[in-house]
Amino acid sequence: MIEQYLATSRRTRSPTAALVAQYAKHYQRIIAHSVLIGPNPELCITYSSDRKCELITIGEADYLVYDQYLGQSFSRLNRIQYARHGAPLLSQAFASKYVGERLLSLGLTGPAAFFALSAQRFLQNAEADGDPFELPETVEVIRHGLTASQELFVMAHELAHYHWRLDRDNLSKEITHHINAFLGYNAKRAAGDNDSQNEYYKESLHQAPADFLEEVFADDFGALIASKIASMAGVPMWQATAGAVLAFKYLRLFRHLEILAHSVAALSTETDPEIFKRRFLALKDDIWDGPSGNIRLFQFREHFIRYRLRTAHAQMPTEDADNGGPRLIAEYDEKTEFPVVFDLVDRLEGSLGPEVLEALTKGMRARNDGVALVDRLTGWSM
Repeated sequence: MIEQYLATSRRTRSPTAALVAQYAKHYQRIIAHSVLIGPNPELCITYSSDRKCELITIGEADYLVYDQYLGQSFSRLNRIQYARHGAPLLSQAFASKYVGERLLSLGLTGPAAFFALSAQRFLQNAEADGDPFELPETVEVIRHGLTASQELFVMAHELAHYHWRLDRDNLSKEITHHINAFLGYNAKRAAGDNDSQNEYYKESLHQAPADFLEEVFADDFGALIASKIASMAGVPMWQATAGAVLAFKYLRLFRHLEILAHSVAALSTETDPEIFKRRFLALKDDIWDGPSGNIRLFQFREHFIRYRLRTAHAQMPTEDADNGGPRLIAEYDEKTEFPVVFDLVDRLEGSLGPEVLEALTKGMRARNDGVALVDRLTGWSM
């Protein structure tokens, strides 16, 4: 039933058997570190261009759906953080690929082709100085550790939502423990943490609406469990914690790109070049902050995750702390988020307009393999 629903609701491919088995192990470890408050949702692995993890209920059955393509996207972004050169261009290539795939899923082959071609151009420019991903084996090991922590974070985050909703009227001991801990009642403060920071979070969370508190709980639950399980599996603690923080930042980036894709879809019917240009350039503000200033809420959540991980792992060995986690997180903005959120629209503005989209749309309709062509350009068919 769930497989049929997924096949009809998104563009899917068959997930890799070895990864399905690995994800099952991840999920069992997460369950083992959480308190049973009812039947856990069944894990279902898919591989789709939606690249998301979510809870789905069909009839009486609950499923935690994890998308293999999400893990691949994490892995790609991790590679970009360690690229030998051209990280901003590689990030813009990834963003264009993402938007192109989402536009194709919306049935807009012309706009999808524009972003697919843009992705190719950004990638070629980045590769002009050689292979940016010719990385030493030591970096590949780090990338795998980061990706494992990120996939654990996403699964645990969604399981936390399930626990919250299952027991929202009578919070279980597990949820009560986490809520009390992150509100500051029972938290052990890391060396150097002061009361003012703890009190700030405590006061802010007491005043937060229930839906936002649920998100913060899921972040907290996901980050702490993911970093613990990854560390127990042999991933150095600095990678386990940096992976969880970067996963949150990557998911925020995907939110920006979803807004961009749907905004371009809405804009694709605009025929006046001047209006098109003005509305397209205005997307920068919408992508970054959204219509209701949501970026401030995301920033609060990120800072809280970092605070909680720092507090929970206060005894982390010094050599791990010096191994690049803070630097990796700090460099993400320069290498990926700023080039995508602040620069991508400006870079595409000069080559995008109603006439371009119209020509591409007509060209795609004239071809028998328009969708397949876009898939090849984005790499989805590889």
